[in-house]
Amino acid sequence: MTNNDLRRRRKEDQSSKPVEHKSKYSKKTFKQYVIIFGILIISSVLLFTIVNQLKNFFIHDETSYDKYYPSEILYLFRKHDRDNDNYLSLDEFEPIASQLGQKKVPTDYIQPILNTDQLITINAFFEPLNFSTMTKDFRHTYLTNLDEFQSLKLWKQPYIPRLNFAARHFKSFLPKKPIEIGKPYWIIEGNKQQFVEHLPANRYYPPDVSHEHIIFHRLLSMFHPRPFIFTRFPPQGTVAVVRARHGSLLDIYFRFVISFKNPKEYF
Repeated sequence: MTNNDLRRRRKEDQSSKPVEHKSKYSKKTFKQYVIIFGILIISSVLLFTIVNQLKNFFIHDETSYDKYYPSEILYLFRKHDRDNDNYLSLDEFEPIASQLGQKKVPTDYIQPILNTDQLITINAFFEPLNFSTMTKDFRHTYLTNLDEFQSLKLWKQPYIPRLNFAARHFKSFLPKKPIEIGKPYWIIEGNKQQFVEHLPANRYYPPDVSHEHIIFHRLLSMFHPRPFIFTRFPPQGTVAVVRARHGSLLDIYFRFVISFKNPKEYF
């Protein structure tokens, strides 16, 4: 090995040492930054939690509410404040909104009958629910003394056995398009947003119906005072089909998908 080779090797050894030292220093510095950044995040979370706890303690002290509000209001508020954060979210406010906008009595729709109208008298027949045909034995009450089926047991006859109508009241059964024998059509179309819109369950009185749907509400009211011609879940609506026609007479077959709401005192 010549002198030139020795000099070159010494220079390479000397130049590699600072690089290794610099690499070790950079790795050590990076680890320090990571540790410091982690400590800052943990400290921020702890500080935020402590501030919120102090804020809730000093600002939302429940004992201060007792001095200014009646016990009935406090009970109602805490009943709906399910997460006990002293705020009502939209989900928590929904039952209250349903009660505020709810009618207290069913609407009694009247369709006048003129002297020139053709009178039609309809008799309602109703077969009570036969509990012996059900798969479960409901003779015994489970977990509570409240009988959830009391209203069904008491429902043994039509609400209105007989009711008079005018022939023109039934025009809502006719299709809006030209009549086609055997072609089904909607009378009350189902909600296309049924999988998006949420309808609350705590509804005991039917919503107002449009003028063209009054005949359906009156017919169903013969069986029960609270018919819902539009249900919460699919299938929804009412469909019909003209099976036969003879002059001005039509044979219309229709099917309702409806529900009746029992009194809330049974729930």
